[in-house]
Formats: sequence, C-alpha cells, structure tokens
Amino acid sequence: MTDPNNSGDTASTSQSETEPVTGTISDMPVSDADANATVGTLQQQLDAARDKHLRLAAEYDNFRRRATKERQEAGWRAQGDMVRGLIDALDDISRFAHVDTATVMRKLWSTACSWSSERCSSHWRGMASS
Repeated sequence: MTDPNNSGDTASTSQSETEPVTGTISDMPVSDADANATVGTLQQQLDAARDKHLRLAAEYDNFRRRATKERQEAGWRAQGDMVRGLIDALDDISRFAHVDTATVMRKLWSTACSWSSERCSSHWRGMASS
C-alpha cells in the first residue's frame, strides 16, 4: 500500500511505516548481526522487566512487614492505655478503701447542720424528692 499524499519519494519512508509486515519470522531474511542485536535488545528488556519485578516484590514485602509492625505497635499502645486507666481506677479504689465511712458521714452532717435549719431542711427535702 502506498500513501496517496506521498509524492513518490520512497526513500524517506521505510517498509514498516507504509505496509504491514506479513509472513513468519523464518520467511524474513535476517543477518547474524541483526539477530544478535535483536537478542541483545530482548535480553536487556527481559533484564529490565525482571529487575522491575524483583524491586516491586521487595517493596511489597517491606510494606507488609511495616504494616504488621505498625499494627502490633498500635495494639501495644492500646494495651498500655488500658493498663494506665486500670491503674488510675485501682488507685482511686485503694484511696477510697482507706476512708472511714463514719468519719465522712460525721463531716457531711456537721457541714449540713452548720447551715441554717431552714436551708438545711430544704436541701435535704430536695435530695429526698430526687
């Protein structure tokens, strides 16, 4: 097939640009130098693809390890936060366990009774109705 816009100068275009290649590889005449160049080019492409694949596999492996490590560290942080909360609660409980309830009630009653009797009775009535 020829290009109708071409003025007849066939030297500027190669056969692969103007016509599709037909036939099999064994039908095409190939010199040893061309074959060696093609093999070298294909070998370089194969090496580049293999290198890219190995780098991608290594990158994924590193990502997987990093994600596992981060997930484990997050679990440890959560456990630490939970233990800190439990320690605070246990500390509060231990402080409360040492408090004598009778003493607390006496202080509460003396404070309540130090108010005027009217204010004290209205305060206790309000608490009783709640």
